[in-house]
Amino acid sequence: LPYFLNLMDHVVQKGAPAAAPMRDLEGGVLQTLCGRPAALIEFIAGTSPETPSPTLGRAAGAAMAKLHAATTDFTQTRKNDLGPEGWAALIDEMGSGLEKIAIGLHAELQQTLETLNAAWPTDLPQGTIHADLFPDNVLFVGETVAGIIDFYFACTDHYAYDLAIAMNAWVPEGQGSARRSVIVKSGALGSWVSSTSIPCSAWVRRHGGPGVNSQAAAGVARRRKARKRMGERVARTMSRAMLETENVQDYPRPPLLEPVPHRIVARAGGAVIVDTVDAWRVCETHHPPTYYFPPEAFRCELLPARGGSLCEWKGQASYWSLKVGDITLPRVAWSYPRPTRAFADIKDFVAIYPTALDSASVAGLAVSAQPGDFYGGWVTENLTGVVKGAPGTLHW
Repeated sequence: LPYFLNLMDHVVQKGAPAAAPMRDLEGGVLQTLCGRPAALIEFIAGTSPETPSPTLGRAAGAAMAKLHAATTDFTQTRKNDLGPEGWAALIDEMGSGLEKIAIGLHAELQQTLETLNAAWPTDLPQGTIHADLFPDNVLFVGETVAGIIDFYFACTDHYAYDLAIAMNAWVPEGQGSARRSVIVKSGALGSWVSSTSIPCSAWVRRHGGPGVNSQAAAGVARRRKARKRMGERVARTMSRAMLETENVQDYPRPPLLEPVPHRIVARAGGAVIVDTVDAWRVCETHHPPTYYFPPEAFRCELLPARGGSLCEWKGQASYWSLKVGDITLPRVAWSYPRPTRAFADIKDFVAIYPTALDSASVAGLAVSAQPGDFYGGWVTENLTGVVKGAPGTLHW
């Protein structure tokens, strides 16, 4: 805490946009409240962008440059706990638990880490970095940066590491190979290069800035892709190792749609037909969650089935039969080819009636079927509350 608070105070005194710790009459910052350390931080007006734009990216890059410049004479240091050494410790800590997320994940992460260690630079300029400059940690008033917040990942490391984090964070997901060119042409990186006198900017110009040659660009992209992939997989592991206790009566209506950070495995016809960490779930009052899987996650054939149904929330449903080897399971799955706007994320995703399965698990917990023969919810032992579906409950 003294490191973070002293750093925040230092950058504010140097004129960088940040929130300053408030001092008491004796000049102290860190206090004790109810037996625990505490501090008051000044309020900064502003909001974080939900969808970063090139203009906001340029402003964030300039703010990062000011932050780096303001800390060149900050004498305290702190090790980066989320560098390669920290990743190795995290992988060791997770151990065999990684296999609950995806088979082979532990070996994949070990191999990725070896690749990163072999290519990790050691001779780049270092200093104090924020290390978490995501859009939600930059507050704007209009298109002006009002302040940078959340310094609890700040540490001493390569300036390029700070830039790499920002480069991944300030372009929306789904840009694919266009991510780098968008940032270089219009976002945080170019603004940082033009706004700082730190020697590292010359390295960035050579290896990652405007005018970079295609071979260097490909190398940077490959290394960043490997780091991002590793981060995403570990984040899934750390998000929730086990399912939390949930009361189905607390689920909302209209229902909630959310991604699932857990490994889900389904078996039918004597074979695994789904093994994925890319599912979505729908949670509605008195119902156990219904899980929807991307079509490419299926290891069996999806055959169109006759009939359909209408959901007041999601729209018109189409039905599917599953062909597993020589076995055909008729009309046991459904999807929404044209869902309502609120459920657009599960367009063409496929849900399965658990009664059609040999077995299934969510985050390692066994699945049983929702009572009755109408609904398709998946019941796991972490659920509490009264589940509808049995005779006399359909009107709930």
